[in-house]
Amino acid sequence: MATYTVTHYWASVLVYVCAELLIVVPFLTLLLMWFRPKRFSKYKAIRKAVVMTLISLAIALAIKSILAFFIVRLRPFMAHPDMLHLPLRVDSSSFPSGHTLLAFTVAFSILEARLHRTGIVLLIIACLVATARVAAGVHYPSDIIGGIFIALFSVWFVHREASGVKEYLPDS
Repeated sequence: MATYTVTHYWASVLVYVCAELLIVVPFLTLLLMWFRPKRFSKYKAIRKAVVMTLISLAIALAIKSILAFFIVRLRPFMAHPDMLHLPLRVDSSSFPSGHTLLAFTVAFSILEARLHRTGIVLLIIACLVATARVAAGVHYPSDIIGGIFIALFSVWFVHREASGVKEYLPDS
């Protein structure tokens, strides 16, 4: 008996696109922000926001790597062999969700940099990625929550506690 509920072809395509391909959008946004800062704001330090986001990403990925070393949990489709899942490229470790961590780190960091429109769009995309990862059968909801908490912590740490770094970053 299969426990996977997305059986319609177009629903599967939508879940696949959101789970696997939509993660590119936050990084394309960062590239666009770096090379076209005036498109986002005339007055804000856009490149500074991009660098702070990349620092937040580095810290979040370091925390994820440490946690993945100590917490080994099989993915839902590996732990439950009767479960149908979408054929995504994944490793065996489920906790925390790397895609969710990356998408939410970028979204939270851009929101923290006071770029509200872009941040809200990226937050919506991050929610779509997270939901689709669960629907695809490659993460448990707790993996998603763990990724969100790591993203929140890394963005808080960089933007609040390590804010002295900001004075050495470019303004434009």
